[in-house]
Amino acid sequence: MIINDKINPTSLATQGAVFTCIVITMFYIPYDLLFFTTVSRWQLWLDILLSSIFIVDLVMMVKGLPNVNDPRTKFLLKNLIPKWYEFNLAIGVMSCIPFIALQHYLGMPEIIKIISLIRIYRIIRMTKAFSIVGKVTVAPTWIKITLAITGSLIAIHLISCLWIVVSSLSEQNKSALDTYVHSVYWTITTLTTVGYGDITPTSNIGKIFTMFVMIMGVGVYGFVIGNISQILSDLGRHKDNVREKMQDLDSFLKYYHIPNKLRNTTFNYYNHTLEKRFSINDNNIISALPHALQEELQTYMNIKLIGSLSLFKGCSLKCLKEVSKHLTKKSYSPTQKIIINGEEGNEMYIIGHGTVEVYGKGNKFLTQLKEGDYFGEVALIEQTTRNADVIAQEYSDIYILSKKDFITVIDTYPELHAKIRYALKMRTAA
Repeated sequence: MIINDKINPTSLATQGAVFTCIVITMFYIPYDLLFFTTVSRWQLWLDILLSSIFIVDLVMMVKGLPNVNDPRTKFLLKNLIPKWYEFNLAIGVMSCIPFIALQHYLGMPEIIKIISLIRIYRIIRMTKAFSIVGKVTVAPTWIKITLAITGSLIAIHLISCLWIVVSSLSEQNKSALDTYVHSVYWTITTLTTVGYGDITPTSNIGKIFTMFVMIMGVGVYGFVIGNISQILSDLGRHKDNVREKMQDLDSFLKYYHIPNKLRNTTFNYYNHTLEKRFSINDNNIISALPHALQEELQTYMNIKLIGSLSLFKGCSLKCLKEVSKHLTKKSYSPTQKIIINGEEGNEMYIIGHGTVEVYGKGNKFLTQLKEGDYFGEVALIEQTTRNADVIAQEYSDIYILSKKDFITVIDTYPELHAKIRYALKMRTAA
């Protein structure tokens, strides 16, 4: 089901559907057996739907078996594969039978529906679904929360149904809904160790069951609360790390008596970077990875930068990847010249962070450019000299695309050449 360490979407969807069916079975069948609810049309269709999904899962499980014609496989099947697999297969077949529909249409005794609980045994196969999630190094938060809530609700439901049996609540003159709500209320107050005492067992078996639930409740309550706390902690972990770095930076600047102007510039750089990027230094996160993998990730980091530029909008992902591979990053300090008037132009520049100012002849101010703007693109398609000075006004990160690399890219992706020519035409017209 998992190929080359990648999650097969079909397998994941099937396992999710089977898991959902098992959860529905675990909620519906115990409740129905307790109160012998009248079977309605939607319940019949639901039972048939569940059986159909179990059949699909069974077929996929059988297809996943090795080729029995291979002599080595025959040896393994005969000597090494345990008998429980055959038992598991038999359970899988029985769980595909729509017992509720059969009981309704054939007039069989109500108790026959208890066989439907055999579907719960398939929860063992759900370890495969959890192993699929385990392949994801960092499981999405919504999956963790869903599993925690689902597990808690199933436990509460089953304990409530057992309490109805041991406490003889079903024999009292109450509706099915009132009885069930009454039991769930007792279960939650007992599991959470609140125990108001307004509902107490009267029989020995009821008292023994209550003691068991109390002991289990301490562990379950601690487990659930601990996991939820961990999930919430993980959600705020990045913000906490950022806050800690900012506090360290503030202490550093105060300790060395950094002037206010330089201090503000430093904080502005930090804040701006954190707004636009994942961390202050994304490269540190990927530094332990193989060099080839680092380059691939860096390419996608650059795609995030250029993908929003009008110059590259509409370009294919392959084109963006090719451009990103050839981008080189260079940092400039305030007042440092990026382009000098009169020099030969061989590069195009994209501002990743900071602001620059453009000055024409006679040191005449022309315009100010900021993050996301680009300049020097004329040099990519024409042999020309620079006609202006471009000076960094603050600490700036500039991404450079050389003419040589650009020519390499447009040989494969001529649409980029057309886009730059169009951009130059529009800029000239303006």
